[in-house]
Amino acid sequence: ALPLWVGQVSIAGSAMATLHKDMVESESAAAAPFFIKKPTIQKLVEGGSVVFECQIGGSPKPHIIWKKSGSLVDTERVRSSQSGGFLSLVIQGVGVADQGTYRCTATNEHGHNSSSAQLTVEGG
Repeated sequence: ALPLWVGQVSIAGSAMATLHKDMVESESAAAAPFFIKKPTIQKLVEGGSVVFECQIGGSPKPHIIWKKSGSLVDTERVRSSQSGGFLSLVIQGVGVADQGTYRCTATNEHGHNSSSAQLTVEGG
Protein backbone atom coordinates (compact mmCIF):
# COMPACT_ATOMS: atom_id res chain seq x y z
CA ALA A 1 0.00 0.00 0.00
CA LEU A 2 1.17 3.52 -0.73
CA PRO A 3 1.56 5.93 2.18
CA LEU A 4 -1.24 8.42 2.72
CA TRP A 5 0.29 11.88 3.01
CA VAL A 6 -1.08 14.21 5.68
CA GLY A 7 0.35 17.69 6.29
CA GLN A 8 -0.91 20.61 8.36
CA VAL A 9 -1.35 24.26 7.36
CA SER A 10 -3.73 26.98 9.13
CA ILE A 11 -4.39 30.70 9.47
CA ALA A 12 -2.90 32.40 12.53
CA GLY A 13 -1.91 35.96 13.39
CA SER A 14 1.58 37.29 14.24
CA ALA A 15 3.40 34.03 15.08
CA MET A 16 4.03 31.10 12.76
CA ALA A 17 2.55 27.91 14.12
CA THR A 18 4.50 24.68 14.21
CA LEU A 19 3.53 22.46 11.30
CA HIS A 20 3.73 18.71 11.14
CA LYS A 21 2.94 15.76 8.92
CA ASP A 22 2.25 12.13 9.58
CA MET A 23 2.88 9.32 7.16
CA VAL A 24 0.17 6.74 7.64
CA GLU A 25 -0.05 3.43 5.82
CA SER A 26 -3.29 3.23 3.87
CA GLU A 27 -5.10 0.17 2.61
CA SER A 28 -6.09 2.07 -0.53
CA ALA A 29 -3.46 2.64 -3.22
CA ALA A 30 -4.68 6.12 -4.20
CA ALA A 31 -6.58 9.10 -2.86
CA ALA A 32 -7.38 12.44 -4.48
CA PRO A 33 -6.39 15.44 -2.31
CA PHE A 34 -8.76 16.23 0.55
CA PHE A 35 -8.92 18.87 3.28
CA ILE A 36 -8.91 17.64 6.85
CA LYS A 37 -8.99 21.23 8.13
CA LYS A 38 -9.80 24.18 5.85
CA PRO A 39 -8.36 27.71 6.18
CA THR A 40 -10.56 30.25 7.94
CA ILE A 41 -11.35 33.98 7.61
CA GLN A 42 -8.67 36.21 9.14
CA LYS A 43 -8.82 39.87 10.21
CA LEU A 44 -5.52 41.62 10.93
CA VAL A 45 -4.23 45.12 11.71
CA GLU A 46 -1.95 46.62 9.05
CA GLY A 47 1.76 45.95 9.66
CA GLY A 48 1.33 42.56 11.32
CA SER A 49 2.10 39.09 9.99
CA VAL A 50 -0.24 36.26 9.12
CA VAL A 51 0.28 32.54 8.52
CA PHE A 52 -2.23 30.64 6.38
CA GLU A 53 -2.56 27.02 7.47
CA CYS A 54 -4.76 24.04 6.58
CA GLN A 55 -4.51 20.27 6.82
CA ILE A 56 -4.44 18.28 3.57
CA GLY A 57 -4.20 14.58 2.78
CA GLY A 58 -3.92 12.45 -0.36
CA SER A 59 -1.92 9.67 -2.01
CA PRO A 60 0.43 10.23 -3.66
CA LYS A 61 1.47 13.40 -1.82
CA PRO A 62 -0.35 16.39 -3.38
CA HIS A 63 1.42 19.35 -4.99
CA ILE A 64 0.26 22.59 -3.29
CA ILE A 65 -0.05 26.10 -4.74
CA TRP A 66 -1.33 29.30 -3.12
CA LYS A 67 -3.07 32.09 -5.05
CA LYS A 68 -4.48 35.49 -4.12
CA SER A 69 -7.40 36.63 -6.26
CA GLY A 70 -6.36 34.14 -8.96
CA SER A 71 -2.63 35.02 -9.11
CA LEU A 72 0.26 32.97 -7.69
CA VAL A 73 1.78 34.50 -4.56
CA ASP A 74 5.49 34.44 -3.78
CA THR A 75 7.39 37.67 -3.08
CA GLU A 76 9.88 38.84 -0.45
CA ARG A 77 7.00 39.44 2.00
CA VAL A 78 4.74 36.57 0.91
CA ARG A 79 6.37 33.15 1.04
CA SER A 80 4.90 29.74 0.46
CA SER A 81 6.93 26.74 1.47
CA GLN A 82 6.76 22.98 1.48
CA SER A 83 9.62 21.26 3.26
CA GLY A 84 9.46 17.60 4.14
CA GLY A 85 5.71 17.78 3.62
CA PHE A 86 5.25 20.87 5.82
CA LEU A 87 3.13 23.59 4.21
CA SER A 88 2.64 27.28 4.96
CA LEU A 89 1.93 30.68 3.44
CA VAL A 90 3.42 33.52 5.48
CA ILE A 91 2.70 37.19 4.80
CA GLN A 92 4.92 39.66 6.67
CA GLY A 93 4.28 43.39 7.02
CA VAL A 94 0.66 43.04 5.94
CA GLY A 95 -0.78 46.06 4.12
CA VAL A 96 -4.17 46.95 2.68
CA ALA A 97 -2.98 45.67 -0.74
CA ASP A 98 -2.69 42.16 0.81
CA GLN A 99 -6.41 42.11 1.55
CA GLY A 100 -8.33 39.58 -0.51
CA THR A 101 -9.09 35.91 -1.01
CA TYR A 102 -6.26 33.38 -0.63
CA ARG A 103 -6.81 29.94 -2.15
CA CYS A 104 -4.85 26.78 -1.45
CA THR A 105 -5.07 24.18 -4.24
CA ALA A 106 -3.83 20.61 -3.81
CA THR A 107 -3.32 18.41 -6.89
CA ASN A 108 -2.16 14.86 -7.51
CA GLU A 109 -2.68 12.33 -10.31
CA HIS A 110 -6.08 11.36 -8.87
CA GLY A 111 -7.64 14.83 -8.72
CA HIS A 112 -7.53 18.24 -7.13
CA ASN A 113 -9.23 20.13 -4.32
CA SER A 114 -9.08 23.72 -3.14
CA SER A 115 -10.21 25.87 -0.26
CA SER A 116 -10.04 29.61 0.29
CA ALA A 117 -10.08 32.16 3.09
CA GLN A 118 -10.58 35.91 3.13
CA LEU A 119 -7.93 38.22 4.64
CA THR A 120 -9.25 41.57 5.87
CA VAL A 121 -6.71 44.25 6.80
CA GLU A 122 -7.61 47.14 9.11
CA GLY A 123 -5.60 50.38 9.12
CA GLY A 124 -3.00 50.69 11.88
